[in-house]
Amino acid sequence: MTTTTPKLIVTDLDGTLLTPDSKITARTASVIQKCRDAGHLFIFATGRPPRSTVDFVKRLAPDGGVVNNGTYVYFRGNVILEQTITLDFAGEMIGEFLSHGLRFDADFGAYGLTNHPGYLEWQGWGDTMTRFCDFADCPAAGWRGVQKFAVEADDYRLLEEIISFEKYGCRLIPSYTNEWHMVMPEGADKARGVRAICEYAKVDVADAICFGDDCNDIGMLRECGLGVAMENAGDIVKGAARAVAPPNTEDGVAVWLEENLLNI
Repeated sequence: MTTTTPKLIVTDLDGTLLTPDSKITARTASVIQKCRDAGHLFIFATGRPPRSTVDFVKRLAPDGGVVNNGTYVYFRGNVILEQTITLDFAGEMIGEFLSHGLRFDADFGAYGLTNHPGYLEWQGWGDTMTRFCDFADCPAAGWRGVQKFAVEADDYRLLEEIISFEKYGCRLIPSYTNEWHMVMPEGADKARGVRAICEYAKVDVADAICFGDDCNDIGMLRECGLGVAMENAGDIVKGAARAVAPPNTEDGVAVWLEENLLNI
């Protein structure tokens, strides 16, 4: 790809930009910086909440982010899109999760709530409460609702059978890479977040290149001018992309950018 038009580089984190142990390699950091030096914009689009992207933001200084799978979107310090599940609905859903013996994580603002401490150890997230009494007990100030739930189930179809997410104004987004599935406010997704950043930054979505590996990336892979699936992605994800990058175990995003954008 030979181009003089600045591109918006959009990349998922887990399973895409990050190694399997959630690290950014020196090669990946170097290539991202070269892209920035060449005038291209760079953002994350991840299911992680903001609090679990802090180290990556410090390392790569992205121009913006689509986090919590699209319920919180920012660009150069400005929040440009935010969507939440109301506190009443969130409380009712938590009641359903608990009644069915389901493990969950709720993200709101800079804080989280979970009934599974092991989830925190796996993600390495702080500022998360493990005791649920009432949302009034939560330490976050000024937040208006839950941005995203992650719920554990071996098969996401079980969740759809026992809980009607539609009545809460939500939808279930299954994961094909692990057993934690996302419950989102209706209409919120990564594709919408990328569109919002493109509009705000005055970048044509046709000039966006995005990378992803899981089903919550499918929308943005189709939306962006060029969607690139990782080799480690499932077939359904690859089917939504126009190109395939090497796996995240081999610096796949960096390799693809070197060969196709930087031409080195």
